[in-house]
Amino acid sequence: MRKTPAALNGLKVTNSVATRLLSSVSRSGLASRGYVAYAVLDERASDASERREQARRHSRLQSGKLIDGNGRFLVECVFRDRSGAGVRLKLAGAVPLPRKIQLFDDQLGSLCAAEVIWRRGVEIGCKLAPTSIALNDKLLRRLRQPHYAVR
Repeated sequence: MRKTPAALNGLKVTNSVATRLLSSVSRSGLASRGYVAYAVLDERASDASERREQARRHSRLQSGKLIDGNGRFLVECVFRDRSGAGVRLKLAGAVPLPRKIQLFDDQLGSLCAAEVIWRRGVEIGCKLAPTSIALNDKLLRRLRQPHYAVR
């Protein structure tokens, strides 16, 4: 009966280093002596800076518009990620934004209140209100136009 090692020692390295290490281990014949070598190619470890409470879903080619509390157009945007409680948006331009905004989803035709939590250049992260804002027909028609403008 073969005795198994009491502990498995590991070393975290980059993918290129891991590839070289694995090939040298396999050439050395360590596996036949009870040693194991492996590499993690796609690490999804928890990040201490991750504060999201719900899993995010990537969004592609989904557009929207940001408006202020008075219904004035601020900027167009593209949804990058969504979670149950928030969104990451890429803005069409670097415009100043108030902390409290409203986000119109072109695909769903819905409007919801949002709070800008962070900003990096033209990308912003927003916390969404749990319920949608009721839209009157006039505002909905204006928001659905390709070139939204306040009259």
